[in-house]
Amino acid sequence: MGCGSGTRRTGSGATHRRLGMGGEILGGCSWGFCQAVVTEGPNAGAYGWDGGLGSSWLVDPVRDLIVIVLTQRVFEGAQAPQVHRELQAAAYAALP
Repeated sequence: MGCGSGTRRTGSGATHRRLGMGGEILGGCSWGFCQAVVTEGPNAGAYGWDGGLGSSWLVDPVRDLIVIVLTQRVFEGAQAPQVHRELQAAAYAALP
């Protein structure tokens, strides 16, 4: 991810260098405005949050897409459960 010199600031108040550090944990995402921001791949620019208590949401302003998944199942790891990923993928697949 091209983060510049690390001195430019984002709207979240964090430097681009600090935002880039989250990639190891967030896997293809970064951090800004208190949420995950997709920085790599075909969905770059989308943002949202995978909450550990069973909810996730995703906004992709480029594709005019919002996906909200609410379950009553606590996440078992750092990544959202398969059903969350599958519903988000199905929403993208349904776009014209």
